[in-house]
Amino acid sequence: MSAVQVAQMKFENELLYVVELRVLGENEHGYLLQVDVQHSTQQATDLFSRVLADVNQVSSSLVLQADAHGRLVEVKNQAEIQRKWQAASPAIRARYASEPAVQPFLDTFEQQLALPGSMEVNLRTKGVHSALLAGLYGQAYATEPVVSHHVIPGFFNELDLPLLLATQAEEAADDAAIVLISRTGSLDTAAFSNQDFRRLIRGIVDDYTFDVALEIDCQAHFALHRHTGALLRSRQHLRAEVPGVYHNSITHEIFPHPSA
Repeated sequence: MSAVQVAQMKFENELLYVVELRVLGENEHGYLLQVDVQHSTQQATDLFSRVLADVNQVSSSLVLQADAHGRLVEVKNQAEIQRKWQAASPAIRARYASEPAVQPFLDTFEQQLALPGSMEVNLRTKGVHSALLAGLYGQAYATEPVVSHHVIPGFFNELDLPLLLATQAEEAADDAAIVLISRTGSLDTAAFSNQDFRRLIRGIVDDYTFDVALEIDCQAHFALHRHTGALLRSRQHLRAEVPGVYHNSITHEIFPHPSA
């Protein structure tokens, strides 16, 4: 689920994906995975939400290289995705021929897709693939949290959101076969472009004396099977807000399909 508010403009969307994640093998870099989106629905019906849903159909099956921690390294079948786009593009372009704003978007998408290595940036930090590949494995979890750096490119329009993530693990009280992992994020102030962010927000309110106070709420909880490493369920939530002016929140929940 995502919700964005900038001044009086609001946007909300809730998406549901049915996904199959398979481990194809292990190599010197980590793990080779296949992620297949078997079904997807969304609540939003605005123009660009519909366009994105159509465009995303070409990347519904991805072969991914992950590192030993389970973080995305590379999309192995980008050339295949590009061929799927070339086949699907004429019909998608015809569908939106009467919408002049859509064609430049599709042109940009096509140009980006032609660049090797261009898919990873978004997949690492947005959507179902970022939720599945959260980098939880092979860490020396102890009583003290493991701290890592994480950057979400272009979170505030052109500005990045840098975070410090503190991750801890513990056994589930009612099941020794389950490991519970919790993660708390905070703003990495040393890496954040605070001056540019203040300028952005003050431009929105048209008040260059406005006191910009950014609030970050970043929490995640995961349940893993101790012996197989399978992700059993998770909830990841990120909220960035300047009260009354700007709000951006994203929540990902993962749970087993009833038929699994």
